[in-house]
Amino acid sequence: MPHPGFDINTEKIGLALHRRLPGSVLLVAGAHRQAAAGAADVAHNNRSLFHSLAVAFAEAGLDEIQLHGFADRNLPSSDVVVSTGAAPTNRLARRIADSLSELGLRTCRSWVRRCGQLEGRTNQQGRAAAEAGTVFVHLELNWSIRSDSTIGDRVVAALAERLAED
Repeated sequence: MPHPGFDINTEKIGLALHRRLPGSVLLVAGAHRQAAAGAADVAHNNRSLFHSLAVAFAEAGLDEIQLHGFADRNLPSSDVVVSTGAAPTNRLARRIADSLSELGLRTCRSWVRRCGQLEGRTNQQGRAAAEAGTVFVHLELNWSIRSDSTIGDRVVAALAERLAED
């Protein structure tokens, strides 16, 4: 999770997902994204320990799903945004998007249409994964999902099922 404490509850969702996937790696930024005049925004800083570890995991061939949050008003037509950042669209992203849609969530797929500024195209870890040729999924969850533990639990279950298949 690149933005714990800022993208509220993404850290809880990420921890729940990690607990459901034995052998998975949980990478959490250590500072608020606005600390140090924004230099602590690890999703956009390729000089952080977070980024160095993400690169090492990508080079080792590990798939990465990065959780983010957005305010409902920023993309009112969608509950979730699934993208692959700067990387080509991958099977895991498509399957995650399908699973979230099956839950009844309004899912914006960045490879089908624009999803505002929530596509992770400038995400440094996504760029590193693209360079390494590994799978990267950038997942944005709106506040309505992150604030409702029942929906959050259903999202975690769907993500865990898809990640366990790969």
